Amino acid sequence: MNPFWLMIIIVFIFNQQLISSQSIQLSNRTFAIDYKNNMFLLDGSPFRYIAGSIHYFRIHPDYWDDRMQRVRAAGLNAIQTYIPWNFHEVRKAKYLFSGQRNITHFFELAMSNQFFYLRIGPYICAEWENGGLPWWLLRDYRDINQRSSDLRYKKEVQNWFGKLLPIIHPYLFKNGGPILMIQAENEYGSNANCDHGYMQWLTDLIRHHLGAETIQYTSKS
Repeated sequence: MNPFWLMIIIVFIFNQQLISSQSIQLSNRTFAIDYKNNMFLLDGSPFRYIAGSIHYFRIHPDYWDDRMQRVRAAGLNAIQTYIPWNFHEVRKAKYLFSGQRNITHFFELAMSNQFFYLRIGPYICAEWENGGLPWWLLRDYRDINQRSSDLRYKKEVQNWFGKLLPIIHPYLFKNGGPILMIQAENEYGSNANCDHGYMQWLTDLIRHHLGAETIQYTSKS
């Protein structure tokens, strides 16, 4: 056989084996809760996270990696961050994910040695304008009932998550990324008029995009 074609065949076989090996490794990546023993399991082994907050929307991108290294040097193995809706959809249906809004770059910086816990809202609080909800919601719907089962609000949340969650999906731990868990809403328990139907709808929406095995949690204040 021609040595050139023999080399091509060898390289092809090697690449196929490498791809197969990587696929097996990804399929074995799991993050779960052992409710019986009250612990997290990372790839089947007991796991404890110690997290600190880094808000990418408050830090210039040139310093993201520096801040992550400092967090790691302090002994923390995870990062929590919010994703403010109104930071990425300043104008209705005009989505921004570049520069300081480039969340994929932010995730990729943590790929080697840190984990993420994402707090995606849609309401995040975070001492951020309107808790992350866009100003144009009140412009377009004067009497809208935000953070509820109001159909107009749910429609806009569905549009936003329909854009955001597919971006997040490749960076989930099960897909080889650093994201372990997703927080829905924030401090909703401090709302006297809690809409449990809305929270269930929100959970189902996230599950639709990210899968049932992706752990969700919330903070009730």
